[in-house]
Amino acid sequence: ASGCCLKHAAEPLVVVGDGTGDKRADFWVRRWSGKWALAMNIHASDGHNFGWGAWDPATAVGTAANALSADYLDATVWDAGANYIAIVRHNNGVCEASKVWRFTTPGRSLRDYFDLTKTKRLIATQGGHLEAYVTPGMGGAAVDPIFGVAGDLAVNWHYSNNGARIALSGGHLSAAGANDDDTHGLGNELGASTGHVRGAQSADWWHDASIIQGDCHGGSCVVQGTDHGTKLQDGTMYGQYAIYVSPSADSFPCPGPRLRTEMPDRNSEPPLQFGGLSGWVHVNVQGRTANLNDLQHEHPRGATPFIYDLQGMAFTHVVVQRLGSYWGNS
Repeated sequence: ASGCCLKHAAEPLVVVGDGTGDKRADFWVRRWSGKWALAMNIHASDGHNFGWGAWDPATAVGTAANALSADYLDATVWDAGANYIAIVRHNNGVCEASKVWRFTTPGRSLRDYFDLTKTKRLIATQGGHLEAYVTPGMGGAAVDPIFGVAGDLAVNWHYSNNGARIALSGGHLSAAGANDDDTHGLGNELGASTGHVRGAQSADWWHDASIIQGDCHGGSCVVQGTDHGTKLQDGTMYGQYAIYVSPSADSFPCPGPRLRTEMPDRNSEPPLQFGGLSGWVHVNVQGRTANLNDLQHEHPRGATPFIYDLQGMAFTHVVVQRLGSYWGNS
């Protein structure tokens, strides 16, 4: 192709430059190797109950527009088979920490994992986390129920009349009959028939998210945020927790782009990015699932490289043409 320079192409592309042969625009294209879908978001101070009882039977909560600013559950993703799970702590869509695990049993859905008639007290992943990232100096990191301890995911961990929907095996996992209130995680309850009744919850002891702490009992247990039963006290909410699943993605882009309901894995980059480009640009993307034609952007000389965000498109080739008086290397 004349007038352009192709870098790091993930697959063959058809690229048309301006034909002068003496000015260049550097760009590259990467295809997603895997994709994450948002199944759930837990906001421990939004006024909605995501304690133990709300996870089974699960129903849709919220909308895509508020998926990362309030409690959210996508029933379609909840029902989808998954091989990998990522839990991401974030501040209104800005990732602060993430961990990824591989499920021991391929293809099971989150609905299967949290259905009390199918799953009880299960270590659902194996080999510990595949990757982890924590922002240096992140608040509450040492007491975070996901990022303050190591190990595999324990799901539907009921014990006596208590339970945590998600906890980590590296923390304290209470024996089945122990009424010690000492397993802390996400989706918690300290006073209901958690081992016998689907959706069981009390008015007094449910809470969205806990922290890692020493021996506590009832009202002395510290929780995150304001979403909790009547006998618990408000606590610091350190962040929201987004739960993503995937059949194939095994790494999560944190730090990286702002969170969305769908995310690429860490090994993918923004599909189309231009650098060292000046003037008006005409981009024609031909895709198997969608077309974006006559996409234009004015890029002044020396400006920061810009990105055309085409995530989710299964594109086949890209055509880039000059519309201004020049291409230029800034």
